Amino acid sequence: MSSQPITAPLAAMDPIGLAELIDRAALQTRVDRKYLVPLDRVPHLLDQLTPYARVLDIDGARSFRYESVYFDTPMLASYHCAAYRRRRRFKVRVVETKTSAAASPADRLLWQGGLRPARISKYATGLAALRPELPDSPWRRTLRRHFRTTPSVGTAPTATAHRPVQEASCV
Repeated sequence: MSSQPITAPLAAMDPIGLAELIDRAALQTRVDRKYLVPLDRVPHLLDQLTPYARVLDIDGARSFRYESVYFDTPMLASYHCAAYRRRRRFKVRVVETKTSAAASPADRLLWQGGLRPARISKYATGLAALRPELPDSPWRRTLRRHFRTTPSVGTAPTATAHRPVQEASCV
């Protein structure tokens, strides 16, 4: 999606500077909720949020390129630890709200639009979507609903199947 459909809603929102944003975020214990929102619904969602939200403004810019870089071991230890729900694992860091414990206006608008928070790992869900040979049990419902039109290929191994060798960092 190009930035054109979201330019007008962002321009209508009150600005917040980076320093104020960081200062406000540091003072709260927050709850993160992740939503998978169809791209064609984003402009309307932003229009609805205008009375409640502020947009980050840095030197007059309100739209920024965003890139996440995820690191994992060559054998995908972080991914496999999440797939097999290992409690002792390390975390390495498709709309996400960050609020205090109470739901925000953005959460309420998403709920009214039939969207519910998804308990997903952005890294692991994305990797499972791109690499169907990987186990995907924790994210299978999300993948089927939002990414795949055919049955899941990378299902978790059964007791008789060969489990991938995992690195010591996730056990």
